Amino acid sequence: MSKTIIPANYTPALNLYDTQRAIGTVKRLFADTLCATLNLYRVSAPLFLEASTGLNDDLNGVERKVTFDIKDSGIEAQVVQSLAKWKRKALKDYDFHVGKGLYCDMNAIRRDEELDNLHSVYVDQWDWEKAIRLEDRSEAYLKSVVRSIVSAVCATEMNLHAMFPQLQELPLHSPNVTFITTQELEDKYPDLTPKERENAFVKENGTTFLMKIGAPLKSGKPHDGRAPDYDDWDLNGDLLFWNDPLQCSYELSSMGIRVSPESMDRQLTAAGCDDRAFATPEGKAALDALTHPEIVRRIRAAKQAAQQAGAKLFVLDGAVIIGTAAEAECDKLCVVTAPFEVSVERIAARDGISPEMAARRLNAQTPEAVLTAKADYILPNTSTREALAKAANELCDALIGEGCRA
Repeated sequence: MSKTIIPANYTPALNLYDTQRAIGTVKRLFADTLCATLNLYRVSAPLFLEASTGLNDDLNGVERKVTFDIKDSGIEAQVVQSLAKWKRKALKDYDFHVGKGLYCDMNAIRRDEELDNLHSVYVDQWDWEKAIRLEDRSEAYLKSVVRSIVSAVCATEMNLHAMFPQLQELPLHSPNVTFITTQELEDKYPDLTPKERENAFVKENGTTFLMKIGAPLKSGKPHDGRAPDYDDWDLNGDLLFWNDPLQCSYELSSMGIRVSPESMDRQLTAAGCDDRAFATPEGKAALDALTHPEIVRRIRAAKQAAQQAGAKLFVLDGAVIIGTAAEAECDKLCVVTAPFEVSVERIAARDGISPEMAARRLNAQTPEAVLTAKADYILPNTSTREALAKAANELCDALIGEGCRA
């Protein structure tokens, strides 16, 4: 049931048509300011996506998507819920390099949204994504972007007040931002619900960026849901403002630095969603397209650092090398083998997952017969860890003797 209300004694500052004019003005002014501030370029966004690509976002991981079939092609399509995954792929497709990003108008349908004054089934909002440097994966960089967005909001608000005299008596939002983590907020208000905590803090402190959303807190529950393959839960947050007519905080932007291969693997396991990355060949291909270029970049950087340090041999250890771009980085290929059942048992014990999940991971990888056919060396891993280490060290000595570097 909808929780939409009209506050007592509320009178709109603008009539219906001027409200539409103001909305149009806000959309233009804010987009121009945001693009100039963050170096963003406008692109068109899809209204629906092919379901098998896995590019539609899962939001909190439980919302149902609007799904339909396309008669002419027989393809199952989904109306977008969010463009989080699509934007990451679009950065690559548009060849946007570090320091450059995209901006788009995002329209979506969220059928399971809880309706109130701030939430609708229909979504019409700004959306953006930017390519950043590895060293920018930090809290300091996230905070600097938040401050830039707040500055753009405040500049737009001031221009709007100048264009519509009826708004001049309304208070402006503060450009000063208070940063607080979800755990700090829970510690401050342990007896309140997450939403009540937000209301209490934002009412007192004004413009707030609430950080680190998704992981369980000391209470055992997350502050709010976040899909594990979306933002890095340590580098995300919600930008909150105070809504005086409704007497509550409201989220202007939910944002964050996207998952790295490491954080996504960690968060998928924490959320019990390890199978998401391997559920379909199409989904795995989409994941590979996003992660493999970054993995290869890191390999090359590590190789260069090892060579500059005078290392005689650089060893790349990975579950997926043969058949990927990483293969070209190697002079020789060594495959470590073990019986399938043994591998399943080891992966399940190492990662704390079920044997079924471990088996699915293995089955999603290149078959062992293909790997051993391309290998220069094969090391059976059927005994102890010490025995495998001894064989690996002997192989490394032999490779150094042959003049191999990687």
